[in-house]
Amino acid sequence: MKNSADEALDPDDDLRASNELMKLKLELEHNMQMNDTSTLSPEIENQWLNQIYNFEMQYRDAPRIKVYDFIGRPSFLSADLLTSSQVKKELKRVLFLLEEKAIVLDCCCIYDDLVIYRFVTEELFEHEMDSLSVKGMTHHFIYEEFHPNHDHDLRRFANDFIESIFNRKWDEQWGEHLLSNSIYFHDTEYTPSSMSSIISTFQEAHVRLKVEKITIENVTFDLDNNNGTVEVQLEYKASPTLGKSRLVKGKGSIQFVLRYDWWIVCGFKFPGFGD
Repeated sequence: MKNSADEALDPDDDLRASNELMKLKLELEHNMQMNDTSTLSPEIENQWLNQIYNFEMQYRDAPRIKVYDFIGRPSFLSADLLTSSQVKKELKRVLFLLEEKAIVLDCCCIYDDLVIYRFVTEELFEHEMDSLSVKGMTHHFIYEEFHPNHDHDLRRFANDFIESIFNRKWDEQWGEHLLSNSIYFHDTEYTPSSMSSIISTFQEAHVRLKVEKITIENVTFDLDNNNGTVEVQLEYKASPTLGKSRLVKGKGSIQFVLRYDWWIVCGFKFPGFGD
């Protein structure tokens, strides 16, 4: 009678052994630590691990190549030669050529067609990328990563900051990425940790906080000095633990500083907060 050591592995056991080997190869060759995959069937896990491994091998060996070369160097018209009626058509054509090669240009804001056409043909085409083609994979480029839209960013960060406070969404760990090393509040300088404590105390003193309306009235920034300011008109409902609920209205402002292409809060003032 054969013992268990002499018995052949069943298909699932064979796949499990293959999966463990692939995880080891990914760790040793690509320094990857795999998450728990116990919820996957051995077959699906094997397919997934092999796809990752094949991608990593292609990525490791892929040369750098200009976007224009990657899409086959198609002909295109110079932006300076286009009439206003031609721009829309030519932009649609070059974006289609990119999409055919699994390249997509994303824009966070709306821009004139000529601006985007000039960017694609004069900048993006010259940009280097990994010469990597994997079924189902798309290369994404974001216009604002090449040309930051500071007005848009400041508005977005201001809204996020206000909502995190007055919708009770503040997270101290995330706050470390939102706040400067020095934050000025009511003419006093605070550290991110102490400022987070003030915000948390304010939220804990209310059973309910809800933003009703945020109106951004003015956005200014000075890139020479890396600072910016957002002025707002704010309305929010506040239901304190002790006392009556009320609708708070008033002007507020947030001061930002630009660090490593990221706007972070270095000061602020809001109605009903810290009064």
